[in-house]
Amino acid sequence: MPYLVSNDSKFYNEANELVLDSIELTQEFITVVVDSSFSIIKDFNHLLFESRTNYNLDKKVEIKRITEDTYSFKIKDDYLSALEKGIYNIFFVYDDYKNTNIKINTNNDVTVALGSSNFYRTINGNLALKKK
Repeated sequence: MPYLVSNDSKFYNEANELVLDSIELTQEFITVVVDSSFSIIKDFNHLLFESRTNYNLDKKVEIKRITEDTYSFKIKDDYLSALEKGIYNIFFVYDDYKNTNIKINTNNDVTVALGSSNFYRTINGNLALKKK
């Protein structure tokens, strides 16, 4: 069910789930592919690394639409090296300020390291980044 509408149509809950399709590591960068076929939102602005402790550390990353339901982003090692130490939530941003997590299938336990940065699955099943 994509969304729920109350009888007075004032409240709704969007089904807005992005799912990690693949994560590939090379010597220079990480490429992440995300499936949006379960989301009613189809037009995303960018990726956001949101610091859990200091909003001044938040960073945006350009995303690329591959197909109608598939997006990807590449992150170079030097970009990750420039991030401050900490844990970052990873969101796709839409409507310029709204965001949604990237879910990881419970069958896929992801931990990918590049330099001092680790992409991992949170306890809630979302993709996150830990910078050491």
